[in-house]
Amino acid sequence: MIYLGRPGLWQDWQSFQAEARKSRRYQEKMAEKRRQEIIEYAGYGIGFIILLFFAGVLAWFAGKWTGKF
Repeated sequence: MIYLGRPGLWQDWQSFQAEARKSRRYQEKMAEKRRQEIIEYAGYGIGFIILLFFAGVLAWFAGKWTGKF
């Protein structure tokens, strides 16, 4: 590339490599951020399901205690 390519090709190649490296780092950072968001939303969903479960158990006990079930 240095000897057989057009003038400035090596510098263009190095610039391209540097931009590609920056782009990969940015993509990795965004993927990690997205992964953390998914984990956070899954935690909220599981917490909501657990809350509904305990609300149902509480309603069942209240029904048993009052004699409705």
